Amino acid sequence: MSDINHFIFDSKLEGPSLLCLGAIHGNETCGTDAILKIMTQIQQGHLKIGKGKLTCIPICNPEAYQRKKRYVHANLNRLFGCQEDFEAYEKDLVREISKFINSHDYILDLHSYHSKGNPFIFLDTDHQREVDLAKSVGIKDIITGWPEMYNEKDYTTSGYAHALGKISLTVECGHHHDPQSSIVAYDVLRKTLNYLDMVNFSSASIPNHHIVHANTIHYKAREGCFSKNWQHMDCLEPNEVIASYADGTEIKVLEKCYILLPYENAQIGDEWFYTGTSLEDL
Repeated sequence: MSDINHFIFDSKLEGPSLLCLGAIHGNETCGTDAILKIMTQIQQGHLKIGKGKLTCIPICNPEAYQRKKRYVHANLNRLFGCQEDFEAYEKDLVREISKFINSHDYILDLHSYHSKGNPFIFLDTDHQREVDLAKSVGIKDIITGWPEMYNEKDYTTSGYAHALGKISLTVECGHHHDPQSSIVAYDVLRKTLNYLDMVNFSSASIPNHHIVHANTIHYKAREGCFSKNWQHMDCLEPNEVIASYADGTEIKVLEKCYILLPYENAQIGDEWFYTGTSLEDL
């Protein structure tokens, strides 16, 4: 049994059940900050869950969180529903968290990322309730196409939830070390509760959405460096050089696109950056 702590706030009235997850990756603390803030407001009587049930897991990977690392043995967000047999600290965690996903209607998974750029949502289904939820939380940038790009089963929290017919959003709230990411995460959680009519917050205007379909993964094959200090969602022009290897080999894009989640210091063999192209607005 793992040392995951969970907290349930049950209105005892009929309504949706929402599971909110923080620190699936131990070095991503914005979700933890946001969840703890909401929990404090509920516990002190400043906020009331009007219907349904909210379950919070502020720290999904306690050991990695304590070490300020992404994970201990394996990437927790690549293990949900995975049947591969191996020993890892995260295997116990995924079994426990999966039980909570199984028993809730909606899942909100709050993350941050290593490059600079604006918050964004992964939206990997055309289910209208999930599209409506994604549109309601105040994040402009939406990325689609993630499972298709990997061309394999999606072992993320949202992939696992979708396979069970759940509504699930994964929100990247900004850079790991940007204090604003915790503010974004809190706002997203607030607006999710509001959308589900579990609390009554004043609603804000909904932004026009910029939708990018991810279509290419670029792994770091050997030592190399970026051509500039790329930020997530920077626009790339045809034939623009993104990076070059130490032997002088250049990596260029063939068409206008966006660079997604660039990671200058990725280890050899890991994802270096992704690219995607714009879609029409939702």
